[in-house]
Amino acid sequence: MYKDDKKAIIIMKKYSVVFSFIIASFAMLLMLFLSGMLGNGKYVILRGDLLEQYVGDIRMFARSLRAGESPFFQYCVSMGFPAVLPIALEVINPFNLLFLLFYNSDVNLITVIIIILKTGVIAASFHFFMKKIYRSDFVPSVIISVFYSMCGFVVVYGTISFFWMDVLYIFPLCAVAVNKAVHGNKYHFLIPVFSYAFITQFFMGYLTGIFGLLYFLLILFIEKHEMNFKMKMKEIAKFFLVSFIAVLISGIVWVPVASFLLRYNATDRTSFSGLQIGWMEILNNLFWGEFQNLKHAPYIYCGIPCLVVSPFYFINNKINRREKIIYGSLLLFFFLGCIVGFLYQFLHGFDAPDSFYYRFSFIISFLLCIISCRQIPYMKEVGSGKFIIWILALCLLYLVEERLQLLEIGGLSNNTPYYFVINFALIGLWTGLYALYEKSRKNRKAIIAVIVLFSVLETALNGYVCIFSNNAMENSGVTYKEFKEWEREYTIALNNIRNQENGQDFYRINFWGDLTHNSDSYWGYNGLTDFCTAENEQLRNILGDFGFYTYKRSTYATGITSVMEMLLAVKYSGRLYSEYATEGKNYNPELYQSKYYLPIGYMADKAVLEDLPLGENVFENQNILVKSLSGVENVFERVPDERIERKEEGLTISADNNLLSGYGEMYFIANDVYEPVYLQIEQQRKLENGIYFGSFENMVSPYDSMVSIPFSVKMNKTEDGRQFVSLWSDYDFRGELSISGVNIYSLNEERLQEAYNILNQERFNITECKNGIIKGVVKVGNADKILMTSLPVSDGWKVYLNDKQIEPLKAVNGTFFAVSFPNEGEYIVEFRYSCPGLKAGVIITGIGVLLATIYFCINRLYVERNA
Repeated sequence: MYKDDKKAIIIMKKYSVVFSFIIASFAMLLMLFLSGMLGNGKYVILRGDLLEQYVGDIRMFARSLRAGESPFFQYCVSMGFPAVLPIALEVINPFNLLFLLFYNSDVNLITVIIIILKTGVIAASFHFFMKKIYRSDFVPSVIISVFYSMCGFVVVYGTISFFWMDVLYIFPLCAVAVNKAVHGNKYHFLIPVFSYAFITQFFMGYLTGIFGLLYFLLILFIEKHEMNFKMKMKEIAKFFLVSFIAVLISGIVWVPVASFLLRYNATDRTSFSGLQIGWMEILNNLFWGEFQNLKHAPYIYCGIPCLVVSPFYFINNKINRREKIIYGSLLLFFFLGCIVGFLYQFLHGFDAPDSFYYRFSFIISFLLCIISCRQIPYMKEVGSGKFIIWILALCLLYLVEERLQLLEIGGLSNNTPYYFVINFALIGLWTGLYALYEKSRKNRKAIIAVIVLFSVLETALNGYVCIFSNNAMENSGVTYKEFKEWEREYTIALNNIRNQENGQDFYRINFWGDLTHNSDSYWGYNGLTDFCTAENEQLRNILGDFGFYTYKRSTYATGITSVMEMLLAVKYSGRLYSEYATEGKNYNPELYQSKYYLPIGYMADKAVLEDLPLGENVFENQNILVKSLSGVENVFERVPDERIERKEEGLTISADNNLLSGYGEMYFIANDVYEPVYLQIEQQRKLENGIYFGSFENMVSPYDSMVSIPFSVKMNKTEDGRQFVSLWSDYDFRGELSISGVNIYSLNEERLQEAYNILNQERFNITECKNGIIKGVVKVGNADKILMTSLPVSDGWKVYLNDKQIEPLKAVNGTFFAVSFPNEGEYIVEFRYSCPGLKAGVIITGIGVLLATIYFCINRLYVERNA
């Protein structure tokens, strides 16, 4: 070996962890560059939940902190919601400080930087583990660390739920800490590792705890065979002690979260879907580029080298048999988690994963990378015969998967001749590179550089192919031009609103954006509703009763009427068409202010405190609500059947309105009625394949369409002045979908104006409003009335009347807060929120920190005495 080569390799060995970080970061950078997601490329990285929820939430909390407000209750989402769950799931992470420090920077760029940095940290952490525990040679350790950091889980899930990436660098640190505990009696290292895992992302912390326990027990009972049973029980006690201390330290997070989940334990009724996966489908995902079309499958790709090398680990006589049992047992356990229902649920914390399936699949990649990294130095001792047999077996397996699928053996496969050639070429390439590395003692530096280059290319191209090929981005991605236009339009709209506002007020704005579900908190306004895992189920059900589109954890503004705008403090509405603006068209309607806007609080009749007899007819439900608040009846009036014309083109409804059948399109046309007119289809059974409203006017826009789970739809106006709405479906409902009826109602605006005049007489005038605090003045002219608010009921609120705490009332079937007054006069009313469980969590965390300090001190004294 030349002198320069030796010097270079010495330097690389010394800074090998840094090399792992740099190379892995570059691999992710290259993948995003190829995908057109860097800078002002074709697409932004923000897509899916990353766009619609996660970054919006993080920016929302950053805005709260910059304004000096409490982050624990946010008005921006779901009409106001306790925010402890999204804080625990999405926000508490040191990397997210970049969103706070560079708040006014390009949010897409900040997200890209965070994902790239995390990828590098994952690789550095894995390399640190291999170097610290197994003294692994720096070349295989660096290369495999890149494959681990760019595994299938990272490129598919990590680039959307980017806070899940943290668990991939926590796991190697956890493995180091477990080894130090068992082999070096240094249990104190587990405390910071578990504490960090539990605090920064409690679901992935759950997986860290499971893995740490299994890994610890396997090492203890298999490697420490000289220990007697009593000694092992002492070691287990130590493990649980430090784990308990870590749990206490993380109390500031899990206690408020537990309090919230216990309160809203029925929020998510999503059930576990049956496992529709076979062993062949799992093996298929180990190959390059072979999971882009597979749904509900674990993402376990971790490089062709791992696929080629890992089986020889288990027949390697130079590796300790006990070590092979440990990693083999772990690999089997998590593999079974992919195909055994109970284990699958257990590894998801018995919470249905909601479209992000096999969230534990990265653990399989982690174990395969460890096994491969341990085996690579011994590959030169593997006989050529064994190696050729394994390669042929791989190729044969790959070739016959498609045939096995036809025979219903092994599960789904996605093989094509094209991908077979690529994978076969990669196998040959890596075999050749390894042979060169082992046999050539000259130009070792150049060979290492080539190996690094191909590891970067394989992982980057795999990510590009698996996520962004097959028109995936064309179908669901957001272009950079569209995103910037959308951002610009929202900024203009919001500035227009701010210029119109004088003084304090609490109001909601409802935008329909094309790139997200609905009003997103990223833009800094208060939307009516939005996707949020923390939404109040009671609120969601009530809004559904009043005509809103609700689904699982979500409530959308589809179905809102002028009545509900008035009662829910929706002051402004609008629709932004950025996709048309980017095409040079002008489809952006003007923002409009609600004609019947009421503030968050107004004096109303006490009848609204009674149990309202709500049914399936959303218009009659709104009539009941308006009457209970104001005494005004029949704001909505049913349109007589003789004024309704149906035009059916395949999709039909029976004469008695009991059955929807066929597929195609159908029109409802209302003649000689006053505007506006609304329609609702009452379904008795909700199906996965729904009805679509092909064209209707929602808010100010005639261009929306939405899947039907019964909600109110505002009809469009034809050129001749008639009202119409169309329904269509490409699914044949014949004999399947029963309906209770078709409700077509017109809104009597004279009566709505009468109700508005009554409710607007005594308004709740806001004097202070920020997250978690609403304070204002109301003049009470009739003590028999109550202050009705559109603030949803949730734990943690305290209400003060002239600075004295009172017990608030619950109106609209227990959904919204209300306040009663002892006499007529002027009152100061204040709503103040404190996070339930937060004080207890702080105390528990303090106890945990104290116990950790005591443990560290005792451990240090013990070490010094035995030195």
